Amino acid sequence: MSLLGKFRTPSNGIHVLNGHFVDLSLSPSKNDFQNFLKKLNKHYTFVSFDKACKLIRANAIIETPLLAFSFDDGFKECSDIMADCLDSYNIKAAFFINPYSIDSSAEDKDEFLKSNLQVSYYKEFMSWHDIIRLHKNGHIIGNHTYKHTALRNLSYEDSYDQISVGKKIIEDRLNSECDYFAFPFGGEEFFDQNGLDAALSLHKLIFTSGGYEFYFHNGNSNVFSRRHFEANWPVSHINYFLSTKRNYSVKS
Repeated sequence: MSLLGKFRTPSNGIHVLNGHFVDLSLSPSKNDFQNFLKKLNKHYTFVSFDKACKLIRANAIIETPLLAFSFDDGFKECSDIMADCLDSYNIKAAFFINPYSIDSSAEDKDEFLKSNLQVSYYKEFMSWHDIIRLHKNGHIIGNHTYKHTALRNLSYEDSYDQISVGKKIIEDRLNSECDYFAFPFGGEEFFDQNGLDAALSLHKLIFTSGGYEFYFHNGNSNVFSRRHFEANWPVSHINYFLSTKRNYSVKS
């Protein structure tokens, strides 16, 4: 893929990335993320997440590759590394969090990583102090359900509860509306119509993964597609994935 990526260029338009971490270590390097952004910036013009969403909602035709960033799960490096580095480019990202992981004990957080996030690595989570600082600095804080629950094979009421509890806690902590929601695990195999309907009833914009050649998930102009990445990937990989032209038409 690295070889193929060297011969691919990003398509013009608005690209929205969705990541989680700088790398899998306990002490990721800020320099590594700065260098990653520097390499990306040779191929893309960075824009704030909110601006990217407004352009997409307007069906804007963009003649250069624009790139916005979002990060899920609320790991500590989001505030300590990612936000600070993005601030140096004067752009703001979106951080989608699970309030349960912030308020839990150390033992419960360890179990949350294994059972809810379903990962084998260990990461620290942001505190509410970190999250409030991000919010005050202009970054978006979005809802990722209360407990990172896959919204599939649940009743509408159970999906609604998982989303609404997370939303209320975020709004109470930030004293601000929480308009954006991202599905846990991302892809449409992890949510169904009940989950989608519940999310749409509570939030203005919803974010998922898959079908990245289309801006909107199944033609729903309130549900945006993002492209998964991690900051330890070669930039050639990202260029490869973002080389496909995006469009606003409904997926047939």
